[in-house]
Amino acid sequence: MSPLAWTAKQRLERALAFAALVLVVVWPLGLSPYWSHEILLETFLFGIAASSLVFLSAYGGMVSLAQTALFGIAGVIVGNLATPRRRSWWRS
Repeated sequence: MSPLAWTAKQRLERALAFAALVLVVVWPLGLSPYWSHEILLETFLFGIAASSLVFLSAYGGMVSLAQTALFGIAGVIVGNLATPRRRSWWRS
């Protein structure tokens, strides 16, 4: 499909997608590693989880909370693995 045949809505969608792509490429260059690695990655992971629910409910016609449950369980596991273990009070 030629870009000349795009409707106004298609032009707007593609312009927003291009702007988001430019932002993703330029963002890590100007921000600290914390923002570029932690915040941006977490935002993308939440977006993937949300888009999977939207895909299932809108296009599939079904509501499933399995993705959300697995996302939450994975978050708890990663949080437990990423934090350093403190010594217990009974093991001094």
